[in-house]
Amino acid sequence: MRVVGTASKKVSPDTAKVYMNFLAEAKTSELAKSIFNTKSKLINNIVKQLGYNPEDLRTEHFVVDKNIVYEDNKRVDKGFKAVATFSLIIALDYAKLEELIEGLSQAVGMRITYDAFLKDEEKVSKEVLDLAVADARIKAELVATSCNVKLGEISSISYEDTPMFVGLRAVRQESNLAPSEVEVSKTIEITWELK
Repeated sequence: MRVVGTASKKVSPDTAKVYMNFLAEAKTSELAKSIFNTKSKLINNIVKQLGYNPEDLRTEHFVVDKNIVYEDNKRVDKGFKAVATFSLIIALDYAKLEELIEGLSQAVGMRITYDAFLKDEEKVSKEVLDLAVADARIKAELVATSCNVKLGEISSISYEDTPMFVGLRAVRQESNLAPSEVEVSKTIEITWELK
């Protein structure tokens, strides 16, 4: 007898990876790097003042390149630009996230995004999978009882996992930061022998 078990659970993200993106423009590459270093120190100080460990900051991306723009359909050399992206993983507390975004935006003028997720996604996935298996067993036992037979050994299991995803959020100071809950769903197909 083949039975499909399903289960779902709504959960709120508990962790955020905050991305801090900024651009430093200057006439020389050395000056662009110097501005980058100054802004990096400022970011470290703000992060520290807000109670986070600056050592947890990670450089996701950094490049110094020519700053070529087009004005009046002409290519204009504006010197150099340093483009960087830093990240910081924090416990998802919306008041603290607002404070971090406001502090960095005002002091450094950065574009900030964050990706909300579950720190222990595996635990939640297992809980929901356990519920789906229990659902399949309950259904199988009901059908077996109605047919006046008993469940035997499990002969096959079919299961395909799909990852959870909350999403990257662009942040503006007037925005509502909180992402919606994530619904974790699992489906499992179990085939039992009958006695």
